[in-house]
Amino acid sequence: MFELVLFDNGLEEAVTAMVRSGFYSANEIVEFFREIATDDPDAGLDPDTVDEDVHRIVVAATSLLLEASANWPEKTDNDRLAEAFQHLNECGIRAVQNYGFEASDCLELYREIRGDAEWRGYCFYHNQDLARAVLGGGLAVRFSAAVDRPTDDENRAIGAAIVDILRTHGLQPEWDGDPRRVISLPFEWQRRPGKSGFHPHSAE
Repeated sequence: MFELVLFDNGLEEAVTAMVRSGFYSANEIVEFFREIATDDPDAGLDPDTVDEDVHRIVVAATSLLLEASANWPEKTDNDRLAEAFQHLNECGIRAVQNYGFEASDCLELYREIRGDAEWRGYCFYHNQDLARAVLGGGLAVRFSAAVDRPTDDENRAIGAAIVDILRTHGLQPEWDGDPRRVISLPFEWQRRPGKSGFHPHSAE
């Protein structure tokens, strides 16, 4: 998550990464670091100045992002991913961006669709996957068949369907067919500004 970026790389990089993710408003970013400053003295943030410090970085990072995005290609990897996830949802595989905070949150997503005949499977990436992708580490897409105890064959079929649709939309997923492994996406994170409104279970 983004607090790990804070501890590893400092406040400026952590705030900038959250801005670049495209899932957070300025107020949400300020509140996020204010809570860390209040709850975790080891973070090295001053509760008296953290709001001002974070707001300053948000303004600068947003300006740089708007500048950079003017030179992005007409269709970015993020645009392709949004289209692919929409396609997956239309094909009976529930696909959600930035869902939860860790792999175990797949259980919550499954509970949301359990028993609904519309869904034969589901896939998502979580907040930690998001942070890695924004920093250039590629994107992990997690998946499962939408049954209580999916077999390897059931999961493999869902994984294969996801890979096919990702490729259809111009992405280059890497997956060896192992139903226990995530689908890896080499990914340049270019999510267009103006798509903020983060919710831990937000969907595209």
